[in-house]
This record gives sequence, C-alpha cells and structure tokens, in this order.
Amino acid sequence: MRKHGPVGWIAWILLILGGLNWGLVGINPEYNVVVMLLGADSPVARGLYILIGIAALLAIIFKITCLCKGKCCNNKECCNNKK
Repeated sequence: MRKHGPVGWIAWILLILGGLNWGLVGINPEYNVVVMLLGADSPVARGLYILIGIAALLAIIFKITCLCKGKCCNNKECCNNKK
C-alpha cells in the first residue's frame, strides 16, 4: 500500500471501517454506527458512504493495476508486499 501513498492508506482505513459497520448491520440493523453517530439522513453520513464507495473503487483499481503489470502480489515488488 505504500506505493499508493496516503490515498491508499485512507482508502484501506475506510474499507475496514465500512466493512466492520456492514458486519454490525448484518448482526443487527440497529448497530449501524454511521447512523448512530451522524444520523440516518444527514449529508455527512451520505458523504461518508460515498467516500467508502470511492475507497472500494480505488482498491479495485490499485489491485487491477498491480495484476496488469504481469506480477502476482506474492512478488515483493508488486504492491510493495515484503516477504
């Protein structure tokens, strides 16, 4: 993720937080942390959902870019995975 700098890290953090929130919603719909903190129809909550969606798109683009270079991600040069 270092290869993509701060944008990659922010995308990764947003994906983790979004995934945890969806996991909680799956357990019980009343556990939606975004709605609890920001309100159901607030513009800030909508903006956060949009940012999480953009983060997912960026993660897909980063992964496709890595794979299209003809390297698998087990290679230490690909996506800066150091093994």
